[in-house]
Amino acid sequence: MACSPGFSGSLKAGRPATLFSAALSDVHASCPWYFLSGGLVLAIGRGTYRISFGKPAGSSDGDELETLSAMRHAGRRWRQALSAEPDLARTPAQHE
Repeated sequence: MACSPGFSGSLKAGRPATLFSAALSDVHASCPWYFLSGGLVLAIGRGTYRISFGKPAGSSDGDELETLSAMRHAGRRWRQALSAEPDLARTPAQHE
């Protein structure tokens, strides 16, 4: 699966862009511990895609803790959207 046509142009222009088009049932998402919830890995068909919700460490112009917090927040929202779980931020004990 390749990126949708016009993806980078849309991003540069500040317009919404579609990167992948697949049925949710065909998407497997995981969040390895070393991503610190700031990214995820998507498996779609035969492709595997690493997604980061921020710039690489050391490249931020602002507060790195604030950047990490924003990345983790985005990661939680994505995992929630890709999962049947209503709130992945809660611990297993909170689900009971």
